Amino acid sequence: MAGQIDSQIRLEMQQLAQQQQIPEQRPSLAEAMGASIQRLGIDLNTYGEPMSAKIAELGEYHPYVQAILGMDDGQRDLAVQAVYDLTRAGTLTKRVVRDEQRAEQIKREGELRREAAGVVQGSPHVAPQKEDPFMAAMEQEWRDRRQWGGE
Repeated sequence: MAGQIDSQIRLEMQQLAQQQQIPEQRPSLAEAMGASIQRLGIDLNTYGEPMSAKIAELGEYHPYVQAILGMDDGQRDLAVQAVYDLTRAGTLTKRVVRDEQRAEQIKREGELRREAAGVVQGSPHVAPQKEDPFMAAMEQEWRDRRQWGGE
């Protein structure tokens, strides 16, 4: 068994040495990208700059960018097509959280924490009742007419 492993290792070493002696004739990244773009029929005059901006926006470690930088033509074609589709679909919309939204989220989180604390301690927290605008208007009208019971 050791002899079999030894012969397998020697064979693999010989193959590796032969591969290192013969330089591979791989196309450069620019040539490979050009071939992918030509195969897909993308108009570089129209979509070249937006696609490069989209690639820069996605970042070096995004799977599409990694596939484009890789040397497999099939994966590169798929990734270039995906970036092309993202570019044609429009700009990426970014959601900006406003101060009011953030304050509302913090308030809601506080309410949820109080309710959870009530469950843990055994006494449920009752959320404060929101004032009904209709009832507030009716009360104000009764006060204006001096029909409110406390006056």
